Amino acid sequence: SGGAMSGAMFGRLLQLGTAQVSEYQTGELVNYFDTDCQNIAQLWSSAIALTLQPFEILAIVGLLWLIVKEATLVALFVFVVSYVWSQVSGRGADKYTTKKSQCSDERVKLLSEVLYGIKVVKANGWTDRFKASLSKIAHKESWNMLLKKCWLSQVLVMSIEIVDIMAFLVCIAAVLIFGQAPEAANLFTMWIFMGVLHAKLFAFPEAFRKLSMAWHSLKRCARFLAPGCGTLSNIRAEAPSVEASGNNNNNTNTNAV
Repeated sequence: SGGAMSGAMFGRLLQLGTAQVSEYQTGELVNYFDTDCQNIAQLWSSAIALTLQPFEILAIVGLLWLIVKEATLVALFVFVVSYVWSQVSGRGADKYTTKKSQCSDERVKLLSEVLYGIKVVKANGWTDRFKASLSKIAHKESWNMLLKKCWLSQVLVMSIEIVDIMAFLVCIAAVLIFGQAPEAANLFTMWIFMGVLHAKLFAFPEAFRKLSMAWHSLKRCARFLAPGCGTLSNIRAEAPSVEASGNNNNNTNTNAV
């Protein structure tokens, strides 16, 4: 479990020399260990989900085929389109998140320059110049935030709200295109199956991602716990990119202030 791995990691850390430990901040080590242990805690559940979900998806598709026949293909087509579009929208949101962060750092840096040299700014009459620069950066930052929200709204529609659209299109295809009788019992059962199928289809990529992260975390922890091979340099060299980006953001904010 994650708790057992965390105890083993900190136990191994206590066995290292003072010179090795002093090269790293305590918060940095805790962040590494805590992140890896949390990922390892999800290893078993992700492996089970990744193993069973394909059979569950096939079973649900088979049951849905018994109810709406060829209209099941419409649901699968809509899912493929929605999943691809949600991935594209997610990348668009990440892109404008990065741009917004850059604008925020630039605005904080410029504002810090004004506050530290406020006497010089007022004495030389630079108030309007800095005001115009701050307004321009703030407008650009708000515009990037608006675009980020637009992309995120598309992600929500294509991942969560798409189940209602899928069910509606399947109903239309089954009745109008394939000529099936619109019976209330069949439509209600189809709607239930569509909700379950939607949940399983979108949960499968997430289970794969968690399993991949847990596997890499397990390899890092195993290398660190191995006798004679557990060095802190291995942990830092193979640290997740999330921590690296977090450190870069912290350094940027520190320099700006």
